[in-house]
Order: sequence, then C-alpha cells, then structure tokens
Amino acid sequence: MLKLFTPDGLSHLSTQVAGTLGYVAPEYALYGQLSERSDVYSFGVVLLQLLSGKKAVISINSDGASLLTDWGWSLVKEGRALDVIDEGMPELGLPEVMEKYVLVAVLSSHPLAHARPTMDQIVKILESDFPVPLIHDRPVTLLAEIAGKVQSTSSSGSPFMSSTAGYQPFFFKSDHPILNHTDNEGSSQ
Repeated sequence: MLKLFTPDGLSHLSTQVAGTLGYVAPEYALYGQLSERSDVYSFGVVLLQLLSGKKAVISINSDGASLLTDWGWSLVKEGRALDVIDEGMPELGLPEVMEKYVLVAVLSSHPLAHARPTMDQIVKILESDFPVPLIHDRPVTLLAEIAGKVQSTSSSGSPFMSSTAGYQPFFFKSDHPILNHTDNEGSSQ
C-alpha cells in the first residue's frame, strides 16, 4: 500500500495502480509490480510516439481501444517497420537507422517484462553497430488482458487479479553479445 500525505497533513491509503493508459507497463497495470523494465516499457511507448506522431492510445470505440504498441508491433512483424515513421517528420535519418529506432521502440514496449532489454542494453544497441535482437511474439494485446482481469475481478467479487489467462510463456534467448549478460536485476538474459 502507498501512503500519501495531503497538504493538510491528512493521510490517504491507496491500493490502486495509478498511471496513464498506454504508458503503464502491463505488469504494473495488471499486478501492481514495478521494476526497472517497467520504465523501459514507457520509454518504448514514448519513442514510438516520437517516431509515428501518434498518441499512445490510437483509438477508442465500441470494440475497445487500440494501443500504439500493438500497432507498431504488427507493422514490424509484417516487415513494414519503416511504415511506423510519420511521413511528415522533418529530417529523417538513414532508413537503416530509422528502422533500428522503430525496432528498439517495439522491443522496449513488449508486454512481457523479461522480453524487454534494460536501459543500459538499449543505450549500447543505439550507440553501436549491433543489430537489434529478435522481437518475440506478443502473447495477447494488453487491453485484452486488462479487460479479462477487470471482468474476472468484478464477477468474482475479489479485488485481486490473479489470472494470467491468454499469456503463453516463452523465454527470451539471444546470442546477441549485449543482451547475453547478467543485468542489474540479477537475471541472466
């Protein structure tokens, strides 16, 4: 629980996740778990926004909402990474550099924390000639998972979200020299 103090000196206890839809990492939105890789997710969203000129939540309609991260990932998986780039962007870099930025943004905003690089790894990738590692499939859209959690929470009457339905586990494996070291969180990539 987070204890917040108001200007009057009164306190308030909050147990709900706070953040803006589209920017908050899935593990925080769903389970309230924060890590260094939660910030990496937000970095990836902001980088996608800068490259595409789009908002983090692209559209909201009767069928639900569409996230920028899902849109960017789908273009990358179709081999159309450069289609993420806003045509009106002034001073575009070389296509291979712009594609690298898109790939880093999509990798950074992966819905599974262990599939995201650390910020240190991102800096090394962007500052070097190393290729961006393989981007694994996304198990389910973030909004579909959140909707399932909200529905199961409201139907069970329990305030806790414990289901991981829809997620297919996989392991992030890479022969990439930057990503094949032990990071600050103590897990080996």
